[in-house]
Amino acid sequence: MRIVWLVEQCHVMQPGAAGVEVTLRRIRAFLIGICTFAFIAAVVSAYRQSLPAGPEADHVAVAATGGASAGSAAAMGADGAPLGKSTGAGGAAGGAQTSVGETPGAAGAVQAASDVVIPFPVAGEEAPAVGAGADRGIPGAGDEASGEAPGTREAMTSATTAGMAPVADEVTAGDAPGGGAVGAAAVVASGAASRDAQATVGTAPGSDEVTAGESPGGGGLTVYFLDVGQAESSLVVCDGEAMLIDGGNADDSSFIYAFLESHGIDHLRYMVATHAHEDHVGGLAGALNYATVDTVFFPMPIEEALVQTDTKAFNSFIKYLEEQKKAITIPKPGDVYALGGATIRILGPLNKYDDINDDCIVLRLVYGATSFLFTGDAMRDEETDIVDAGYELESTVLSVGHHGSDTSTSYVFLRSVMPRYAVISCGAGNQYGHPHEEVLSRLRDADVTVYRTDLQGTITATSDGVSVGMTTER
Repeated sequence: MRIVWLVEQCHVMQPGAAGVEVTLRRIRAFLIGICTFAFIAAVVSAYRQSLPAGPEADHVAVAATGGASAGSAAAMGADGAPLGKSTGAGGAAGGAQTSVGETPGAAGAVQAASDVVIPFPVAGEEAPAVGAGADRGIPGAGDEASGEAPGTREAMTSATTAGMAPVADEVTAGDAPGGGAVGAAAVVASGAASRDAQATVGTAPGSDEVTAGESPGGGGLTVYFLDVGQAESSLVVCDGEAMLIDGGNADDSSFIYAFLESHGIDHLRYMVATHAHEDHVGGLAGALNYATVDTVFFPMPIEEALVQTDTKAFNSFIKYLEEQKKAITIPKPGDVYALGGATIRILGPLNKYDDINDDCIVLRLVYGATSFLFTGDAMRDEETDIVDAGYELESTVLSVGHHGSDTSTSYVFLRSVMPRYAVISCGAGNQYGHPHEEVLSRLRDADVTVYRTDLQGTITATSDGVSVGMTTER
């Protein structure tokens, strides 16, 4: 057509210089058009040859190269909804593919390779099967690349690793909620991917190493700080197992008996007589009269204790032990025992002391991320030795030593424990003036919430392994 047009123009060409100039301009324009057309045809041909063979040639492709700027593409279905998308930045191509009927976020994969062509399903075509991208160098769902987290949600929801809570859906840092992984924000650690959702559940008996914020499961932990007047007694119940720490005065025997009966506790896994004073061992006769016991802890041989305190209350305690044919167990500092899902570590006494109050069993109970420290009548000498021994002392709840006497709860010891709550077992209007103002002042300085049996009656602490709740009788 262009040639015919050129011939026609020549027929009408005017003679002279002006006609020749017009003709030359038309010829030049024609040649420029031919060259432009040939260049476009060559570019199109080269582009077609660069496309992969097969169905992928018709797909929208995004290739990410090292240092390339971010790019994105989306194949649209017949209804206009995007069927897949890919976003790459910083030299890493990150993509998320969602086919019709597939839950968003179910097949996200992190791309670490360069020059990767990622096919996307188009309307009317079947989406690639999960993991089908592996043959193109794309880590698909179910495939695990070096240093990458598995891309399959099914594997995370169906399998529970020992010590790890099942994760319903993996979200990598920077992911949009419910969507696929965004390449620029996806975090791939060297050799392993970190997951904030992972948590160790519980701890093995015999170890008090726990991770904050974890729950050990089971039936939970309850500690009753019993109102036994100017004395002390605590009942610990964890996952159906019970431990009684001291029993108050001899006059409290019937109260201890009734409390165990009303709570359906006819068997004690452990009984702890922290030391031989009546205000701690006196009521244990009532407990032994009602409940059977597996192990009875006492800090020294009975014969040695009788030299220090040969009281009617202590002899009654021995009598009921003999009726159950139970011998005492003298625990050593550092010994660990299990109570349900909780662990008990013995911290003292570490030495022989001049005062029987310092010859006192001190123990720390750990349940999940919560902990309780029971100090009996331990005074400053024993507190100092325990701190110097380097034991883990930080605890959620502190049972304040020696009924709140200034002989105990020193600044050094309190700084090591750093409790959130403190419980003082003492009697209203007692002759010793417990708790002493010096101790209350130290607890206030440490920003500790204080509970007192003389003011609030029996105090109950409950733990789910994550946090502790406190309730009072009045």
